[in-house]
Amino acid sequence: MERLLLPQPFVIIALMMAFGGPGFLIVASVFGPFVLFPDDAVLGIPAGVFEGLVLLLVEWGGAAGLLAVTRPLLCMEVDEHEVRMVSALGLVLPSFVDRIPRDEIFKVEGVTESRKDGEVHRLKVYRKGIGPKTYSAPTESVLKRAVALFDDVNTADSAPAVEQAPDASVAPWDQL
Repeated sequence: MERLLLPQPFVIIALMMAFGGPGFLIVASVFGPFVLFPDDAVLGIPAGVFEGLVLLLVEWGGAAGLLAVTRPLLCMEVDEHEVRMVSALGLVLPSFVDRIPRDEIFKVEGVTESRKDGEVHRLKVYRKGIGPKTYSAPTESVLKRAVALFDDVNTADSAPAVEQAPDASVAPWDQL
């Protein structure tokens, strides 16, 4: 199996949001009672903890929502049976992993589009009966590696398998 890691900036932003949530919980729990109810310390502490928990859930929900909407790819796995496009949420929820059988793919191309704010790199995977599905690549070099990965696997699949007789002078564990 071949694996290509696709670094995406949205994953870093989502991690910062997810790890910032507990920080908000601590800050709101410590300083919230003085801000919310400065005269009543008994009522202020539960209100500060509640405010921190609400901020924690908002941050975690925002991070999960960002990853669910943008679906940035973390890695692409190619083997002889299928191609798996693994998003950040695909590590936790298997339903976010795109599984494409190898026999359904007939063409793969890398496209770089110019926009006002710069260039956008896209990997287009054409499937039989479905059409193209587009995936974003962070840089042009990653896009070229992804297309090359598909080409390497396609040429390995189309090349005839030639079996060689085992060499008697080489140990079996060295032939692996």
